[in-house]
Order: sequence, then C-alpha cells, then structure tokens
Amino acid sequence: MALPVVMFGIGATKAGTSWLHRYLSDHPDCAMSPLKELHYFDRAEVNALPGEVRRLKAKRAKLAEELAGAEARKRDGLLAGIAAIDRFLPVLRLGREDRAAYLAFLTGGTGGRRLVGDITPSYALTAPETLARMQGIAPEVRFVYLLRDPVDRLWSHLRMLAQRAGAAGAALQARAEAIFDAWARGDHPEVDARGDYAGALAKFARALRPDTLFTQFYETLFSDAAMTRLCRFLGIAPQPGRYGRRVHAGPEAALSTGRLAVARSRLALQYAEVAARLGPLPRRWLENCSEATR
Repeated sequence: MALPVVMFGIGATKAGTSWLHRYLSDHPDCAMSPLKELHYFDRAEVNALPGEVRRLKAKRAKLAEELAGAEARKRDGLLAGIAAIDRFLPVLRLGREDRAAYLAFLTGGTGGRRLVGDITPSYALTAPETLARMQGIAPEVRFVYLLRDPVDRLWSHLRMLAQRAGAAGAALQARAEAIFDAWARGDHPEVDARGDYAGALAKFARALRPDTLFTQFYETLFSDAAMTRLCRFLGIAPQPGRYGRRVHAGPEAALSTGRLAVARSRLALQYAEVAARLGPLPRRWLENCSEATR
C-alpha cells in the first residue's frame, strides 16, 4: 500500500495552527495524531528527546487522571491521546532522529486515509538541513505555514505567556504589558523568532521545493475558498470548516496606543518582507503596516 501524504504544519505560533489541526482531525481523508505538536525534529536537532519523554509521560499521567472522572463523551478522546503517547514514547526513547521510526508512528493505523500530519509550529525554527530531511521522509511531503498580522500575533503570544505565568483578569493585563515592555527592550528573542516571517520564508526558499510549501494568511484562513485551496494542495477532498469555532483562544486584553506604536515600528520589516514575497496583504495587515510607515 502506498504511503499517505505527510503534512507538516510548521507555524506560525498563534496563527491558527490549533484550528487547522482540529479541521484536519475532523476530515474523513486524514489520520491526524491526537497529539498536536509532536516536537520531534526540533528536539532531535538539539539532542533534547529525553526531555520530550519526560514531558509526554507527565502528559499521559494527566490524561489518565482526567479519564478516571471523565464523562462518557470525552473518554474516547482521552483514550486516543493515551494510546498515541504509548506508541510515540518508544520513538522518543531512541534518543536520536530516526525518520523510519517516526514515519512508522505517523502512518500506523491510518485505515487507508490519504493524509497524515504533524503540526508543530516550532519546526519553523529548525535549520534548513532539518527541513530538507523532513522533506525527504516520504514520497509526498507537504508543508503548511500560516501567517497572522505581526502585531496581532505578537500580542496574542505575549498574552499567552502571561496566562501561562498564572495571571488572570486585571493581573493578566499588567503581566502581558510587562512582558511586552521586556520584549521591546530586546529581552525575549524567542518571541521575535516565532514571528520572524521574513527569516522563515527566506529559509524555506533555500530548504524546500516551492511546490511543497503552502502559505496562508490567518485573516483569510477561515473560508471555503482557503480550505478548498489547502485541500487541493494536500491531495484531499475539499471540505467546509467550522469557521466560527475558536480553538485555544487566548485571553482578552487591550494593547495600549503607545505600545501599539512601538510594535508597529519594530515589526515594520516583517510587513515589507511578506508583501515582497507573498504579494498583496490582507486589510488588517495594511492597517498596521500603513501606521508603521508614517
């Protein structure tokens, strides 16, 4: 039996990748792993697979705890997550990149479906050589990269960091603003890396064949037109999506006028480079881009 198409969702962070994972998981032609963000190639690149073993073991324990008191309608999902972890842990325990073992995990039990996938936004941060090896893992490999307005993506990312720090309500607003101010001082290079569309697109151009890369703006993602284009690229039947469904939506918090101006200024290059590489920008991008160049 021919291998299915392997799809890698390579970013960007806070640009709709969780919604895309849910969409493909619901698609009858796809066999997506219940585990979003496998973190295989990025961790293998820096010899950090043992840390992933510990993370997934902790995640398994949490799922098992949830399962003990879960309603019937949630049990199947929890059991699927536990089973996927049990199948993936031996691959991680090899302690090194083994594409054959990884591919066997990804394609096991597909039931003849045409697409399997791993959506891990941090794959966009890997070296060109890693991306090239990923491209050669199977006869048909596709990469999907989503881009969100740089200012909106940044602020969503910082709110997520504030939430992870345990802040909520008014405290979350203050915490997010403090993280923003630190970012503006250059203290969060990892946040810049996640939103470096210019660098990522340049790297993809060096490492990947153009026919294997699909790019889509977050602002135009949630539509039949975008899903038809994506499905045809992936070789699956076009299906409408649940466009009103929010997946892992971040907490609400307003970005002050002064900080907005700082973000627009610092991210001006991203707008210019994306426009040069991908053509006309969505309206939301143009609003922030025009303000940044005034």
